[in-house]
Amino acid sequence: MRIELQRYLVAATARLLYEPHDVPWRTHVFLATTADVELAPQDTEEIQAARWGTLPELSGPLRERLLATGRAFWRYRVALHDAAAEAIAADSV
Repeated sequence: MRIELQRYLVAATARLLYEPHDVPWRTHVFLATTADVELAPQDTEEIQAARWGTLPELSGPLRERLLATGRAFWRYRVALHDAAAEAIAADSV
């Protein structure tokens, strides 16, 4: 995928615990644009499918589904989505 970076949105750190492993984790989130339409994941064992989503989906139905799992990893992803959406909204003001 060819992208054009617009700006840096979020830097987050976490400690992922998956017994017996304790993994320090760092995530960087960027705002980017692309003219590419199709997503074609290369790692089909790790990524079953990919599609474009919207901010309303990330802030609504997808957010609720991830939180409903009760899993810490998905709560982390929701926190990243929330922080990115907040940073994007701050630019709009």
